[in-house]
Amino acid sequence: MIIADHFTGIAFFKGNHFVTCPMISFFPIKAIKSVFAVDEDELGRYWFGTNTGITVYILRLKLINRYNS
Repeated sequence: MIIADHFTGIAFFKGNHFVTCPMISFFPIKAIKSVFAVDEDELGRYWFGTNTGITVYILRLKLINRYNS
């Protein structure tokens, strides 16, 4: 489970505890400072609503696409 947090970054629930990942280490894009929403679609892409627009992360390809607001 991935939880969006606009104060501390992204938190991953690992079954019995949370691991927090600061935005700068997850997204190598310095402009992204806050995540307000996260969702996974049927193709396995992760969609993040951020302070700079929408960012899509494709895990199997390690690819990040951005759609600026």
